[in-house]
Amino acid sequence: VASDKKLYERYHIWRRKDYPSEFAQKYNFTFVHSECRTCRWAFARKKGLGFNHEQQTITPPSLSREVCTNEMTGLIHRPFKESYLSYDMTQHTYADALQTHQSTMTDRENESAKGSR
Repeated sequence: VASDKKLYERYHIWRRKDYPSEFAQKYNFTFVHSECRTCRWAFARKKGLGFNHEQQTITPPSLSREVCTNEMTGLIHRPFKESYLSYDMTQHTYADALQTHQSTMTDRENESAKGSR
């Protein structure tokens, strides 16, 4: 191969050709440094954005804009599920609230007295 220039040229034709489109599309993201791609991924996660793993790019969030309610309950069930907790306020009186407040204040006073010793 080293002595025959035509054979050498035929052997290296593939080096001058463009990459196949599938290869170029799959590995195009490698032109961006891995730290930058990691930062993009972390930013997308932190801000609730989408992330295209094949192209390693940030995308808009992929939430459905369609809102549907359940006919029986009237609650939203798409794209989020809506639920409520039942809490009976009549069980709590002013005296309970006052007692909780006073015990919190007493705890704070005890902590500050310990710190000043």
